[in-house]
Amino acid sequence: MNRFIIKGNDKIYESKRKDMAMFNKLSTIGILLAALTLSANAQSYLGVKGGIINISRDIAFDNGAGMGVLYGYDFPDNNFAVEGEFNTTVSKPESNNSRYGDLSVTTLAGYAVFRSPGRFYFKGKAGLLYEYLNSTVSGITTIDVEGSAITISLGIGGGMRITEKLSGEVEYTMIEADIGYASLGFNWRF
Repeated sequence: MNRFIIKGNDKIYESKRKDMAMFNKLSTIGILLAALTLSANAQSYLGVKGGIINISRDIAFDNGAGMGVLYGYDFPDNNFAVEGEFNTTVSKPESNNSRYGDLSVTTLAGYAVFRSPGRFYFKGKAGLLYEYLNSTVSGITTIDVEGSAITISLGIGGGMRITEKLSGEVEYTMIEADIGYASLGFNWRF
């Protein structure tokens, strides 16, 4: 995880404050975009998802579990949508090295999405993702190890339109080159 930065205790507060400021700005932008997409003919949907945070074998962590929520808008008369998504770990990936603490992964993303027509469909998505990773390293003292970045994220999957309002989806999202998210979710259109 080359984005981790080891920080001295005097700089941890400043870094966390900057990360929260970035998170708040992105959240505000996401809420404003969601509000702008609402109209009388809106094809909006809310979703929940859960799955496995897949960590590369090259890193000293096992896989963990994540949960997330999303808001989306289907553009009328075509197969494209936009989605805003928030995910976080609910069971943190554990380290294979006793010196490292559990890994926390939190993401906030905006995606352009394509879904093929039909009851069973293909899904592809691409967008920008803000990630925040946090762990600790123990030795003579314990040091927080954390990092954040904005990256390009890609996802692929499929789904089934169960009813006119409810659909189920499975997908794999690349958070970064060595971290992915395999999930199962349900979307409710309104």
